[in-house]
Amino acid sequence: MSKGLKMIGTEGGFSTIHGTTSGYRMNGSKMILFDCGETTRVDMHMKDILEKEKPTSMDIIITHFHSDHFGSLGNSILRNNIFLAKPTTIIFPNVDKVKTLMENIMEMPPIIYNDDKTKAKRMYYIKKPEEIKDYNLKIYDAVHGLTNLDFHLMPMEAYSYLYSDESQNFFYSGDTEEIPNEILEQFLNGKIEHMYLDAQMENWAGHMPINVVEDLIPEEKRQDITLMHLSNAFDIGYAKSKKFRTARN
Repeated sequence: MSKGLKMIGTEGGFSTIHGTTSGYRMNGSKMILFDCGETTRVDMHMKDILEKEKPTSMDIIITHFHSDHFGSLGNSILRNNIFLAKPTTIIFPNVDKVKTLMENIMEMPPIIYNDDKTKAKRMYYIKKPEEIKDYNLKIYDAVHGLTNLDFHLMPMEAYSYLYSDESQNFFYSGDTEEIPNEILEQFLNGKIEHMYLDAQMENWAGHMPINVVEDLIPEEKRQDITLMHLSNAFDIGYAKSKKFRTARN
């Protein structure tokens, strides 16, 4: 079992030359995908990821419902319904929100039938993180949202996740402007192996400026950080000079 995530895309919603940020890992024959933004399904196709990894099922963990984090969810489920042996599982703490999105807005029921309803096939499940049995997901509130006309944050429902299984653990921030104190303490004490952090050169509400990450993380721990959700203005050379890894390495 490989360590950590293999990144698919590395950018945010306004700059998609390198694809919207998402990453995956294999847990046996199951692919665990963190976020599924506008370009994720196409990026996976262009990189032949399903063909190379050959999963039989997929869990899609959503951090929040901005389109650069869920925009190809419906298309991914339709493709999985053709190519994977088992239904897709969508994971998000607010199951009712996902159900409304899938059934009422996308008009994609979880089960499809033939004309006389003598045959049925399930396309997806919706589950809370605590319902997952193959690995553990602990949720943390993320500080994220849109900004108003005074550039102040209008908070939205958004989450970060602490992933753990029998071989490793890591923290996936999604989009947020702060690291939970509990997570930071565990990371600095060596109890969390790796962190995937939203980082920006700019000071945008709802995101972490790289200078804030520098202040929080001592140099000897920075090789255990992968900076992601990188804008076109992000200076990869600067991040490397400060001993950070980036999703675009």
